[in-house]
Parts: sequence; structure tokens; C-alpha cells
Amino acid sequence: PIVTYALTVIMVIIFALMYVLGNGSLDTNTLFNFGGLIKEGSPLRLITSIFLHIGILHLVMNMWALILLGKQTENFYGHVKTLIIFLFSGIVGNLLSVILMDERTISAGASGAIFGLMGAILYFAINQRTYMGQALKRDILPVIIVNLLFGFLLTGVNMYAHIGGLIGGILISTALGI
Repeated sequence: PIVTYALTVIMVIIFALMYVLGNGSLDTNTLFNFGGLIKEGSPLRLITSIFLHIGILHLVMNMWALILLGKQTENFYGHVKTLIIFLFSGIVGNLLSVILMDERTISAGASGAIFGLMGAILYFAINQRTYMGQALKRDILPVIIVNLLFGFLLTGVNMYAHIGGLIGGILISTALGI
């Protein structure tokens, strides 16, 4: 899963650079300078913010999810399609965030893109029900539902990015095909 590992390494390096070149990942100015998502920002922030994380727990949880879901997505779709799914989903999640988020908020993280990987796996499972039927009911749908529920229960979570990423993952997987 070279794409999954490459994305993980890139995000860990950027996280470290936020401490070396800025005031850390929890600092609003550092997040802004590194490309955090804001309502009235450059369109480039729709991409750059995917690679930023706010705090070590945010980074660790997202990298864990990326490795688990990314490896599976690369297995189902291949390297290039997985990268496209990841980036497209992250952008769609960020677009929804920009449309609906508070003007004073800065957002960052790969969660929308990771939810897009969940959407891609969901799309694959639905289309391969004879192969994935039990996993769809037992594993895939419950993981998506639990992650959405936790997002709604926790404060400071950008649910717009999660929902937009999930939708983006399903849409781009439909376009790319299995």
C-alpha cells in the first residue's frame, strides 16, 4: 500500500514541521500559515488542510484509520484510484465545510478524506455483495455509523468534512469503478 504509507509519511513530516517552523499544531497562526481551512481562504486550502492535524491525538487517530482503510482501499482499487479517492473526498468534505462552517473557525485534518475511503469501501462492498455481504453488515456499516455518531457526540469535530468526505468517496468510486 505505497500510497497509504506515502500519505502517512507526508502528514507526519508536515506535523513535525509545524513545530519546527511554527508554534505547533495547536497554534491558530501556525495552522493558518500551513494552509488550514478557513471560510474565506484560498481554494488551495481545500487541499492543504487535508494534510494538517490539530494535536498529536488527532494525528495518531487519523493515521491509524488511514493505514487500516487505505490498505484495504488500495487492495480493492489500486494505487492511483486510491489517491484520487483520498484527495477528491477530502476536497468534497472541505467544500461542504467552507459552505456551512462558522466564519471564525479554522479546520484541518484528513478525516474527510478518510471518510471518503470508508465510502469507497462501502461502494465496493455493495457492488460485490456475494464476496462482501457479511462484512458489509458486520463490519463496514457499523464502523461508518459508529464513527459518525462519535463525531456528533464529540466537540470540535468538523462533521461537515466527515459527511462530505463520505459522500465524495461514494461518488468518486462510482465514477472510477472497481
